[in-house]
Amino acid sequence: MEKIAFISTYPPEECGVGEYTFFLVNALKTVFNGEITVFSNIIPNIGIREYPKGVKVIPSFWRGKPVYDVALENIRKTSPYDVIHIQHEWGLFPEPFEFLRFLSKLRRYAKRVVITLHKVLHVLNSRVQNVRKYHRELSEVVDLIVVHSVLQEFELWTQGLELESIVRIPHGTLTNPYISEPKDKLIESLGFDKSVSNKIVLTTPGFLRIDKGLDVLFRTFERIRRVRDDVVLIVSGDYQGEQSVLERLRRIVELYGAEVPSVVFIRRYLSTDEILKLIAASDIIILPYRRARGEYSVSGILHLALGSFRITVGTRVPRLVEYYQLMPGLFAPPERDDVLARIVLDILENYKEVYKEFREAVTPFVERTSWTNIAKKHLEAYYS
Repeated sequence: MEKIAFISTYPPEECGVGEYTFFLVNALKTVFNGEITVFSNIIPNIGIREYPKGVKVIPSFWRGKPVYDVALENIRKTSPYDVIHIQHEWGLFPEPFEFLRFLSKLRRYAKRVVITLHKVLHVLNSRVQNVRKYHRELSEVVDLIVVHSVLQEFELWTQGLELESIVRIPHGTLTNPYISEPKDKLIESLGFDKSVSNKIVLTTPGFLRIDKGLDVLFRTFERIRRVRDDVVLIVSGDYQGEQSVLERLRRIVELYGAEVPSVVFIRRYLSTDEILKLIAASDIIILPYRRARGEYSVSGILHLALGSFRITVGTRVPRLVEYYQLMPGLFAPPERDDVLARIVLDILENYKEVYKEFREAVTPFVERTSWTNIAKKHLEAYYS
């Protein structure tokens, strides 16, 4: 029997990469008849289990710690594999050259070792000393590097990697199962007063991080409120970041939470199911992201928004490049709350026309990047 293994964070860990892996594994189950195993991060009081049914999940490494003995032993005992696929984020697997040694040892237990780089660092990024050297050595240790965007692909190429060692597979898109549910029921299920459903709902879902541009979001909403009194802004998610950054985030939230009318907060981690309900209950999604200089990634929240067919506005940053190529008119320069507000107000004045254009542009993208199609692309890459 063919066997595929993933090394990744995994639910219930509060982590976007873990959610990504869960969606990918679910889709693979529908198109792959072999055995799938996930070597997950270790969480207290959670042991070996099946999740979903038929997929064995074996806790094997500590998130953020370069200690891989348990993972190697667990993989050895269950090997050999056709493919071992690592879902990489810098915060999950620190000390890059120790990580490379771990990857080289994995080769004993699989025909192919594949890695997805959820974040590609620019050559001038200071996070890793000599990032070009690291990426080149990475390409020599693994058989294939998966990235999500054209910017990531060609950044690696400019650093000297061969394009034959890189495959671009987009982030998957889930069609939101709640998009046909009544707005008032969704609002009530999230714990809000039913009256919120009578407003135009704007939202920014996901983790509360400094690069999400919360201060820009609040300034944008203030401008919208000067013109429209029928809008409400829902801000959701748990804080994420280093301690010094968290303090700044909390000050921003406390300031605007106290002083800005019609801003509603959900100050906790939302499950994927809750995020889907929130997006389905929204009229416009706002993603006022800041530039993450020297980093290239894509937004999982963007894919949830597009799979919900909710008009989304954003800033011109690499993380949103896939959508920018489809609807450039719905984007503002980073930090420009005045332009973002103007775009939102224009949408509200011409909602039917904008939505028609949006739907026509986004529908083929959602179909092309469905998780089933993304799973098939992975299998093609594994076995080509």
